Amino acid sequence: MKRLVLSALVCLMPLSAHAQDKVSDDEALAILEESLPGTLMNNPLTSAWNSWGDDIKAKIVRAPNAPGESAYQVRVKKAKDQAWKISAVATVEKGVAEGETVLIAFWGRAEKMDPDNGQARVYARLQQAAEPYTGVAERAVNLTSDWQIHYLSGVADQNYKDGSLNMTFQIGDLQQTVEFGQFYVMNLGQGVDPSSLPSGSVTPGQ
Repeated sequence: MKRLVLSALVCLMPLSAHAQDKVSDDEALAILEESLPGTLMNNPLTSAWNSWGDDIKAKIVRAPNAPGESAYQVRVKKAKDQAWKISAVATVEKGVAEGETVLIAFWGRAEKMDPDNGQARVYARLQQAAEPYTGVAERAVNLTSDWQIHYLSGVADQNYKDGSLNMTFQIGDLQQTVEFGQFYVMNLGQGVDPSSLPSGSVTPGQ
């Protein structure tokens, strides 16, 4: 399945901002849903990004090498003692039932590394949007200056209703500037072993 998902995401790169002008949003989303496994829980084409925490600067920037040709950039001006104290957050529209397996793929890169250790890192987490912030899937990801596809997966330990989840990228423990492109949250249903799914990070074309 790893090769299938990677091939689908790379093939979808022509769905750039210019290409989307030629088809409706609904048509572009239908192409995505047809190409990816399972059921999409979010709309990658219209993700509403937000951020919280202090000592940050966040904005939408051009990203010619990422799908959609735009990215959400967050600059951490001053590192915190905990990564979650500064986060980029995007809504996930659909819920998931207990026992269903979720696969997540997101585009991410580092624009600027932490000056003290030369690293950039994000803690990616699909979680409840409110307390107690229970997580469905999570992974610590080291970012490079290249755009990569990063995978994480998990099994829901309870039922989550529509609109109760979000995708959170915790970045506050390093002084860094990071960029997030499209992300895809796929519900693969019951009985899927996460160990059989794509994992790690992949640089397209390598």
